[in-house]
Amino acid sequence: MSSKSSINNYYVTTSIPYINGPPHLGHAMEFIYADVLARYARAHGRNVLFSTGTDEHGGKIAEKAKETGKEPKALADEMSKVFVDLAKQLNISNDRFIRTTDTGHEQRAQLIWKALKNDIYKGSYIGLYCTGCEEYISEKAAAVHNGICPDHNRAYEKLEEQNYFFALSKHTDAIKKAVNDGSFQIIPATRKKEILSVINEGLED
Repeated sequence: MSSKSSINNYYVTTSIPYINGPPHLGHAMEFIYADVLARYARAHGRNVLFSTGTDEHGGKIAEKAKETGKEPKALADEMSKVFVDLAKQLNISNDRFIRTTDTGHEQRAQLIWKALKNDIYKGSYIGLYCTGCEEYISEKAAAVHNGICPDHNRAYEKLEEQNYFFALSKHTDAIKKAVNDGSFQIIPATRKKEILSVINEGLED
């Protein structure tokens, strides 16, 4: 593919919502924002690929399935359809709706893992975790709220698990160079200094 045709390509995606609950106004707004970008790019002759979908893996989805007495896959099938229907009702012009349980998605994820095999390693991780947020949080951040997640009103769990790490730290210099020389563009530009500050503090795997 020529560099000229590559520049004409335009990819836009929403985040992929968890299916442990029905869509809300925030999901609708995000669908519409992404749709505006996609339609604008198409109107200007860009080759657009607009993707959305649902995230159907994770602890809180397993919790919701147990709570409702359903198998996780049955819950995923039911709830993903609700998000598909929302996109249709809003007349969203997405080219793809990708479920993380799709066979095609799993195959492509495997290809990415194989391509990155020299940057992925297995290690042990210990930290404070919120299942509702599907996120680890630092001891300092947890202390601000007395060890209670303010979004889910539940105590953070201290977990130790074997996990896979991406060796981001070894690419620090290349990332910093790309940001500084503009080959990796930060939009809005006012955030460039903030991003560089994060990089300078040290990127973690």
